[in-house]
Amino acid sequence: MKPLSRLVPVMLIVLALFSASLPAALAAPAAQSGGPQTFTVLVGTEAGIQQLASGPAGAWQIMKYYPDTITVNEGDTIVWKINSTEFHTVSFLTPGQQAPAFIMPEGGNSQRLLFNPQVAFATPTANFDGTQYANSGLLQRNAPPNPTEFKLAFSKAGSYDYVCLVHVGMKGKVIVQPKGTAYPKTQAQIDADAKAQIAADQQMALGMKAQAAQAQATRPGPNGTTVHVVNMGYSANMVDYMQFVPNNLTIKAGDTVEWQANNGATPHTATFLSGAKEPDLIITEPQQSGPPKLVFNPQVLAPAGASTYGGTGYTNSGLINGKQDPTPGPKTYTLVFDKPGTYTYLCLLHDNMGMTGTITVQATTAGAAGATTAAPSTLPTTGGAPSTWPLAAAGAALALAGAYLRKRSRAERA
Repeated sequence: MKPLSRLVPVMLIVLALFSASLPAALAAPAAQSGGPQTFTVLVGTEAGIQQLASGPAGAWQIMKYYPDTITVNEGDTIVWKINSTEFHTVSFLTPGQQAPAFIMPEGGNSQRLLFNPQVAFATPTANFDGTQYANSGLLQRNAPPNPTEFKLAFSKAGSYDYVCLVHVGMKGKVIVQPKGTAYPKTQAQIDADAKAQIAADQQMALGMKAQAAQAQATRPGPNGTTVHVVNMGYSANMVDYMQFVPNNLTIKAGDTVEWQANNGATPHTATFLSGAKEPDLIITEPQQSGPPKLVFNPQVLAPAGASTYGGTGYTNSGLINGKQDPTPGPKTYTLVFDKPGTYTYLCLLHDNMGMTGTITVQATTAGAAGATTAAPSTLPTTGGAPSTWPLAAAGAALALAGAYLRKRSRAERA
């Protein structure tokens, strides 16, 4: 008889060959259908969590579904759950349907912009067979009455694509198998894959920090002053950095600050409240029938204030569209600071993600060569004009709606 120690390696080799020859269904048994099942998909994620007054939020917002492709059976239900501070939709379009516009003009002589209820509000669809429009409305965390999840049952086998109507390029797919078909993955396996992908995407986002935080060089301004450039956000690979760079800036009286779009399509504002209450982003007007009318507040959308700032008055850039947004509208905003002091400002759309900044203005030294205490600027104040701001706002309307709902939720909790 051969010693057991000599048989063990042979047994291991035989076992490995036998296992490799097994069908995949036997080597790693998949869950079998025992009736309708419910599966979960996470919507979005974030990185660089900060503890803010409104709660924890990520400076980095990642625009993906986890998983982006899921396989279920006829009769099964999927629950999409919001997983980020940023808001999203889960939207199934009918064959050949164009994505609904984010906003629409009020019509008539009005220049007001309205948020499209077809995007803002959920459809009553309970069972989906691929022939109807199904939409979650705005999914948003900590923003009642906004929903935090969306449920949809699938009644017909097929392959169905869906999108987020907020973020172009954010896509998902549902593959529906006939009843009784073995599932390729259990929910536990789906969760494990999603967790691993989220961790990888968060690491990817944080790895962009050096590039996102790269400040642009200053340049000479008029009359011996300096123009300081502030980046408004950063975007890459379905990731948005919701911060001003630099977010704390020290300048001299008479200097100019120029805010520049440094992201994909996400709009921002640079807004000095001067101690006043932050304006509502959306004006809600109840209707006799149907959903309320959501009107975008012109006080947010349009530029306001003079070309210089000394610590008083509501001063707003209006919407500064992302540099890749084809919508007509400004990509920069400039402001001269003529009085020493420390001034805080914010993005009216994303301050709940920590997008705030501080400008510290120091007095110039008397008699210094080329120095001036408050030199008038020859640079134009960019940020749109009353006649053009509705067009400039068009590409950013959805962001305003979500930000409004977040702020309304905070006000209700206060």
